[in-house]
Amino acid sequence: MKNTCLFLFLALLNPVVGIGQAVDTVFTEMFRIRCCAWTGSDGTISVPLSNGKTIWLMGDSFIGEVNPDTSRSCKPRIVNNSILLQDDTTFTTFYNNSDTTAYLSVSDTTLMWPGHGFVAHDTIYLFYYELLKSTTSARVNTKLVKLRESDLAILDISNLPEMDSIFWGRYIFEEGDHRYIFGNRVEAGASRKPYLARVSTNQNIADYAAWEFYTGSGWSADVQMAASVIPAGQGSVSSYFGVLRIAGKYHIISQNHFLGADIYAWTADQLTGPYTNRTTIYNTQAFREYQGCQLFTYNASIHPQFNDPAGLLISFNVMPNRNDTNCSVSHCGINCCPPCGICLHPLVLKNADTYRPKFVRIPFSVINAVSVHVAPRVFLQGPFVGAAQRMHDSLRVQGLIPLTEPYTGMMNFIHVGGGGEQTRALVLSASGENAIVDWVFVELRDPGNPVQVLATRSALLQRDGDVVDVDGISPVGFPLLPDQDYQIVLRHRNHLGVQLGAPVYCPATSALEIDFSALPPQGFYSFNGLSPAQRLISGRYALWAGNGRIDPQLKYNGSNNDRTSILSVVGLFTANSVVPGYYLADYNLDGVVKYNGSANDRNVLLGNVGILTPSAVVEEQVAR
Repeated sequence: MKNTCLFLFLALLNPVVGIGQAVDTVFTEMFRIRCCAWTGSDGTISVPLSNGKTIWLMGDSFIGEVNPDTSRSCKPRIVNNSILLQDDTTFTTFYNNSDTTAYLSVSDTTLMWPGHGFVAHDTIYLFYYELLKSTTSARVNTKLVKLRESDLAILDISNLPEMDSIFWGRYIFEEGDHRYIFGNRVEAGASRKPYLARVSTNQNIADYAAWEFYTGSGWSADVQMAASVIPAGQGSVSSYFGVLRIAGKYHIISQNHFLGADIYAWTADQLTGPYTNRTTIYNTQAFREYQGCQLFTYNASIHPQFNDPAGLLISFNVMPNRNDTNCSVSHCGINCCPPCGICLHPLVLKNADTYRPKFVRIPFSVINAVSVHVAPRVFLQGPFVGAAQRMHDSLRVQGLIPLTEPYTGMMNFIHVGGGGEQTRALVLSASGENAIVDWVFVELRDPGNPVQVLATRSALLQRDGDVVDVDGISPVGFPLLPDQDYQIVLRHRNHLGVQLGAPVYCPATSALEIDFSALPPQGFYSFNGLSPAQRLISGRYALWAGNGRIDPQLKYNGSNNDRTSILSVVGLFTANSVVPGYYLADYNLDGVVKYNGSANDRNVLLGNVGILTPSAVVEEQVAR
């Protein structure tokens, strides 16, 4: 069935965010349709047609009406997919009026969610993924769907042969005499890597024997020879991603993972890659909360047919987090979170905008911008085990490390271009040498002014001292910064920071590696020379522990000392108490605050100022 609606503009406040990036109010409003067919979904994958129109491939879709206050009926109709045909500002919804499943359906036990597609010879070719309804993580088949372009009538639905567990058809890119089919595959740790196939534009796309697969150095008819176009160490894509060309460069656009806040761009000189220099081009954090409830943002998609001088149009989906323990919203007698497996969240009924796509416009200069990456190595004294030359990861083992960086709002930590960085539980689940110890704070400073901070990022510290980005793998990226000399500073919430002794060049083509646990060629910066820049332990340098007041000194006695920070947690009159948690006063990062007894935090501080000189002060050697 099809149902046509004329889009009407509604008032919506959309602030400008980032450097040139802005919410696209026109497209965001266009998809706030109130009546009387499609009124909300995820998916939001667009395919331009040869007649100037566009079809939008949607996932689970609400069909019906939205009330003036943005609430829905308490008994809404939901189908597993739908298609919107856009003709200027008019939208026509295609769905199955006699079936509650979807416009495209092949089985009562499965559903079909969209990939990308293209148009050739008056026929629309679309890739869809058939998934079990009982567990949408299990793919049954990849489907090739053919629609008649003139009226979107279904002509054929057929299976692709199994091709090395790769979800082919995530994005289609046409160049020269070939049609390039991008796909991705779930790999170790649930990361997704992109792969590339091609077929001649003169060849039937369904002639799978004619497909060739990129191997990293050439093309092969053997799909098992396919290699990821994003090399190891450069991160991974989300379920959906797009590919575009700007000023002679090729870019993959995707979120950092399925439910991540950052939208990234990777860059390559050729369509085949390798795609490197991952850059954050947008952060969706402003859309991840509603009335105290968490919203997920996911599956960013590009729509280059709507490019204009302001930049690239990108959409992303939003939906409520069913496992948000702080969400207490109830509506229509539904209060299913948490916990909630597969259920209807009351927020999507109370406010339809919590399950509608959002659109942003990203300037091309941001996507094609130079960025720098650093790969520092540093140890924290508190968790450092000299004999093992590694740090312990007690905070991670006890589940105390927050998914969102802790430095926003923390005294003396001022974000410049960073802030709100998030990781995911899967990253924190890794054990071994690459297990996460805690969050750290990385600063790039002006080469001519060691006090002037140009950019910051919150990053993750591994047991072996590697500082990595929020994906737990990649070097720490600083988008929109030129390749030049920088002063580099590493800081931690309850350790004194350290600064490199001289500016160092950060290239745009590779990550700068600096080992702060050894004496680098530049040495360490000396602010006043009253204290060593770091503590030397078993031949390794480590940041001084015991800074519970987040100031540039360690003090055991006297005013504003760090010993009282411990007492403020355990209690002045209950000094033998042990308090578990993620506290600044936990100087050894073992997950508990202790003033007395074995492995207490007071002795960490006392050992640094000196047992025989408890009134001594350790000064941070960072420019200020």
